[in-house]
Amino acid sequence: MSMGSGLFTISENSCNSKSIFAHIPMPGYPVGEDLMEEMYNNVKLVTDAIVEHDVIFLLLDSREARWLPTVIAALHGKVTFILR
Repeated sequence: MSMGSGLFTISENSCNSKSIFAHIPMPGYPVGEDLMEEMYNNVKLVTDAIVEHDVIFLLLDSREARWLPTVIAALHGKVTFILR
């Protein structure tokens, strides 16, 4: 059972969840010109999803993967849960 379907089971009338798969490099890592547009699109995708939701569940495996969504969520005052 996914996190989204589990939350929907608990509160089926008020749960709107979304999964996102996006590659965003850590600061300081080189990004080739051919990947620059994809990176900007992925950052926008993650940012838009965070802004649209009240609570953010990060199901990511490392600090390196969690850094950007955590910063964006804090910037927008969103409650964030980090699940490892």
